[in-house]
Amino acid sequence: MIGRPRRVIGLLSGTSMDGIDAALVRFHERAGQVRAELESFRSTPFSVAMRRELADATTGGAIDSERMARLDRALGERFAAAANRLIGKKEHRKADLIGSHGQTILHAPRGRHGASWQIGDPATIAVVTGLPTVARFRAADIASGGQGAPLLPLSDWLLYRSEKVDRVLLNIGGIANFTYLPAGGVWEDVLSYDTGPGNSLIDRISRLSSSGRLRMDRGGKLARTGRVDEEILRELMAHPYLRRRPPQSTGTEEFGDELAETIMMNGRKNGRSTRDLLATVTRFTAECAARAIRRHTVKGTEVYLCGGGTRNLYLVSLIEQLLPGRNHRRFEELGHRSEAREAIGFAVLAREMVLGRRYPMKRITGARGAPLLGELIPGDGPTRITIPSRVSQ
Repeated sequence: MIGRPRRVIGLLSGTSMDGIDAALVRFHERAGQVRAELESFRSTPFSVAMRRELADATTGGAIDSERMARLDRALGERFAAAANRLIGKKEHRKADLIGSHGQTILHAPRGRHGASWQIGDPATIAVVTGLPTVARFRAADIASGGQGAPLLPLSDWLLYRSEKVDRVLLNIGGIANFTYLPAGGVWEDVLSYDTGPGNSLIDRISRLSSSGRLRMDRGGKLARTGRVDEEILRELMAHPYLRRRPPQSTGTEEFGDELAETIMMNGRKNGRSTRDLLATVTRFTAECAARAIRRHTVKGTEVYLCGGGTRNLYLVSLIEQLLPGRNHRRFEELGHRSEAREAIGFAVLAREMVLGRRYPMKRITGARGAPLLGELIPGDGPTRITIPSRVSQ
């Protein structure tokens, strides 16, 4: 039994469904200040077959309940293997705990019976690794009336806030989201929500227009040479999601295959090339992110970009152009690799959960009260964790 986990593994697969990110994080805490040292990070790509299976599950394709259950188990084994690879090479890299977000296949948080579904069976992870595993991070928040997302603003606030300067962290995954950390602010001052698409539409237009030969517009090179279709862009900027007020979150249900196919159809009618359509959706993605940040920040705010979308240099350049007067910084200046931010975040959330720490989520997700984020499955190894009944922040 341990009181405070020192080494925690964070696992997830993002909405781009391209593979598993795994981070081994060592924590240091003194006088309420948490510091996370990234000891190891690894991304494991999915096979073509697994990506196809996940796409079928996510888009509601021809996948029955048995196939879904077996996919859940199979994905759990892959998450467990990713965790074991981090700690298997060196004996001193033993971990105390795993936090696994899994793979989101449905995010429909609105309405009386809002739901968000992640697969990658955590019981399988716990058994295969022998480590206690925290998962289902969104469930209690949704049960409390929240949207279950975004959750990583909590880890952003714990790790990256500044006493002297306002900061924004813009994460570009399949969906883009930002966290606003006002200088010297308490947790209740933090603001965060999904801005709209990140890589989702860019990747889907790339695949659809090439009959699957291209998975992405690498570096934004194709979009950079295209011309924006202003008519399609105006229609996209009128998307109902962009008229909502926070708290708000979204997923590929709104910015996925269906919308990409509509864009392709309208592009053909207008005689647009693949490069033009990529230029259009890349501009749309940048406009959504920049508009949200402009709405809540002032000039001089530090803006840090992270996530897989930062490899799209054209997208990054557009966002920077649309945010004049902000202090654009590299995420690595905060002490961590950009691509590891989300995996580190779920390691943080798992640690906070087993320490029994609860945080008001009303401003971020809309949840009532302070739900305990995550559920624990004990491992079969020697490590055991006791969760306090309730511990104040």
